[in-house]
Amino acid sequence: MKGLILCAGNDAVTCGTEYSSLSQVPVCESAGPLDSCTISASAYVAAPLHPAPAPLAEVKPTVTSFQSLTVQKKDLPVTRLIYNAFDRRLYAGLSASYTPHPNSLAVIDPAVPSVLQFVALGATPTALALSDDGLVLWVAASDGLRRVDLTTLVVAAPVAQGVFAQSIGVLPGTHDTVLAFGPSSPWIGSNVYTLRVYDSGVVRPIAATYQSSVLTATNSPSLVFGFNGLSSGHDFTTYCINEQGAFPQRTESGLFDGGGNSLLFDSGIVYGSAQAYDVQKQRTAGSYPGSTGLAVDSIARRIFTLTYGTLVAYDMDTFAPLATDTTSASGNFLQAGQLVRWGRYGLAFSYSTGSFNPSALYIGRTTLIP
Repeated sequence: MKGLILCAGNDAVTCGTEYSSLSQVPVCESAGPLDSCTISASAYVAAPLHPAPAPLAEVKPTVTSFQSLTVQKKDLPVTRLIYNAFDRRLYAGLSASYTPHPNSLAVIDPAVPSVLQFVALGATPTALALSDDGLVLWVAASDGLRRVDLTTLVVAAPVAQGVFAQSIGVLPGTHDTVLAFGPSSPWIGSNVYTLRVYDSGVVRPIAATYQSSVLTATNSPSLVFGFNGLSSGHDFTTYCINEQGAFPQRTESGLFDGGGNSLLFDSGIVYGSAQAYDVQKQRTAGSYPGSTGLAVDSIARRIFTLTYGTLVAYDMDTFAPLATDTTSASGNFLQAGQLVRWGRYGLAFSYSTGSFNPSALYIGRTTLIP
C-alpha cells in the first residue's frame, strides 16, 4: 500500500499520508524519476477550451438594485457561491443551519430571482468548482468530494472520503480531475495545507505541501496558483501540475497585502483582494483598495469590489476607479463573502453582519457595467 508523497520544493519530497492517525501510515515509496514538472510560457496566456457563451441581451438598468433572496421568509445561509454562464444559474451551498433544506445546494435563477430546486448533499459544502464546460459541479464537504451532474442534478457518492478541502478547482478539459487544498493531515497542523490532485477520487502520488489556503485554476491543465491570506507574509505560490501530481515552483511573499480569500485568474493576471499580479513577468499589474468581495469581467474590462455594501468599478487596464454605487444590503459589520458576475448586468454576493451570524444572499443588477 502506497503512502502519499509530499512535494516540498523542486528537489525535495517528504512522506505523508491520506490516513487519520500515525499508526496507519504506510511506508512511503520514492518519488522516482518523474519528480519534476515544467510550466510552459504558453500556459500563462492559454485561452479557455470552452469559452463562456455571451449573456442574453437586456435593457441596461437605470439604477442599481439588489434584493435579498429568501425562501419561506428565511435568508439562505450561503457557504459558497458560483455562477455557471452555460446554464445561466447560480449555485449556492447551504449550511446545516438552514432547517428547510440543511446541507444542500440551491439552484437559483438569478434573473427572477428564485430558487428552482434544492439538491441534498448530506454534508455542509465548503467549496464549489465548475468544469470549464459548465456540465459538472464538484462540491467539497466535511466527508469528501461530491460530483454533481448539472444536466440531471444527480449527486454521486462522496469520493476522497476523509479529505477536508477548503478550496477546490476542476482541471480544464476534464470533468473528474479535481484540485483540492486542505489540511495535510490531522497530525501535521491545521495551518499547513496540501494541494492534491484527484482523478475520480483517486489521488495522484505527489502532493504539494505549502501554507496556502485558497487556490485558483487557470485555462492550462499544468498551471495553478495558491494564496495564504492568513499568513503574515501573504505567501503566493505557483504550482505545476502533471500526471504525477502537484509541484510548487515558486513562492513569493508580500503580495496581495489586502489579505482576504479572493483569488481570481483572468487573461494571464491573478487578482487578489487589493492587487493584480502578472505572474509570468513577476510584477504588479495594478492595485486598488482592499475589499471583502471581488469580481472581474474581461469582456467589460472591469474589476468590481464590494466593501460594507458599497460597489466600486475599476478599469481593468488602468486600474482607475470609474464609479461607485451602493447595494440595498445593510448591517453594522457587513462583510461580503463572495461577489460573482452573472448575466449581462448582474452581480450577486453573500454577506454576513458578523463573525457568528449566518450569511444572506443578495442578487441584483448594476449600472456599473457598460
